Amino acid sequence: MKKKLTEYLRSTIDDFEERAELALSRIGRMRCSLEYADPALAYEMSDLVEEWCEDNEVENNFDMEELL
Repeated sequence: MKKKLTEYLRSTIDDFEERAELALSRIGRMRCSLEYADPALAYEMSDLVEEWCEDNEVENNFDMEELL
């Protein structure tokens, strides 16, 4: 399930790979959350995950940082 969701995010969010890599770098360097490292990416991911879970009748218990 997680793999399908990750693929959905990669195909839906513009420049996902680059943005995720940069966010992960900031998270590691600054020891902060995704919401702090890239608020726009965190919001976009959260919105899409919620939508995907509703469409696929799956409980939304995903950690955004683990989907990077």
